[in-house]
Amino acid sequence: MSLFVGNATLKLWIYPIHSKDKVLDKFKKFLALVNNQIDKTVKCLCSNNGGEYVSKAFQVFCESKWMRELTTSQKPPQNGVAEQLN
Repeated sequence: MSLFVGNATLKLWIYPIHSKDKVLDKFKKFLALVNNQIDKTVKCLCSNNGGEYVSKAFQVFCESKWMRELTTSQKPPQNGVAEQLN
């Protein structure tokens, strides 16, 4: 499962996935949804440095769009709202 949280709005989007290599595809769908339906843009992606968010393809995609912030995995205080929801 991929969980995306808008820190400013505290809106939550959940996408089921069958394997971690599908996260980038789901993230692209999430971005399209946010840009089209909510009329907002994602300015920064904060992730817990988990394996699904540090693949080369994900890194290249993020670098082409905006800034990405990686926190330490297994450290809930650093990972904010999403970690609290989990």
